[in-house]
Formats: sequence, structure tokens, C-alpha cells
Amino acid sequence: MKCKRGYEVQPQRSAAGYYMGTVDEEYCPNCRLSSCYAKTASDAEKLPLDRQSAVEIAFCNGNGNCFK
Repeated sequence: MKCKRGYEVQPQRSAAGYYMGTVDEEYCPNCRLSSCYAKTASDAEKLPLDRQSAVEIAFCNGNGNCFK
């Protein structure tokens, strides 16, 4: 699955755990498509995705990297 900008949606790691999201060509976090965290990357793949999340909308509509 890909986000609106064409980046592959895959498990991403943060200090709080794993979530489903994307990174750009420089491996900077971009879209975040899950609203909760999982303990492992494989568990993150089972998280429900929120395609209307504010994080994806802001980044994918050209408002910059949502994690800055």
C-alpha cells in the first residue's frame, strides 16, 4: 500500500513503539497512518489504518513534513 504521495506504507519505529507510516527518499518520517502503537513491526502491520488522519492529510497535501 502507498500513501497519497506514493511512498510505501510500512512499519516505522519510534520511542513509543511501532506504527504504520512512510519515509521519504532520505528516510525521514512522513505520513503516519496508524493512531496507536505496537510492540513489534509485525504487530504494527495488523494495526488499523486511518487514511483520513491529520498527519497524512497535512503532508500529502503539500503542507510539509508533519514531524517537524
